[in-house]
Amino acid sequence: MADNFLDTAERMRDSCIFLHKQKHFHNACYMAGYVVECYLKLVGSIGSSVFNPLAVRHNINRMNTELNYRVTSATTLSAIRPYLIDVAVDCPNICAAWDPLKRYEDKSLSWNEALSNEFQIEQEKCFDMINKMAFNSFI
Repeated sequence: MADNFLDTAERMRDSCIFLHKQKHFHNACYMAGYVVECYLKLVGSIGSSVFNPLAVRHNINRMNTELNYRVTSATTLSAIRPYLIDVAVDCPNICAAWDPLKRYEDKSLSWNEALSNEFQIEQEKCFDMINKMAFNSFI
């Protein structure tokens, strides 16, 4: 069965928002990273498969680099361009601080309310692009 990055992004976003509102900031940050990951994997798997989403695992920075590097052909670039953001620029906190292994850390050590606030804003940028793709029947 193929991965469903669209549905997964929506579930992760809903959980992220709920957890943040409940002041479970550590887990809200964890979910926010997965929204960004789903966005990158979704864009990266469009059309002629810009990159293999499974090969890059959970490394957001690597996915972003791969996506920006590989989107070079005029056909692919023109199709993806309206939906492409550079997460290193648009999601700097998630790029700098998100790692799925942090889910095992003491919640008081890393992902706090201030960072969760930033993560909320950043994951929404990616989810907005996912919605745009779905609305335009691109995915």
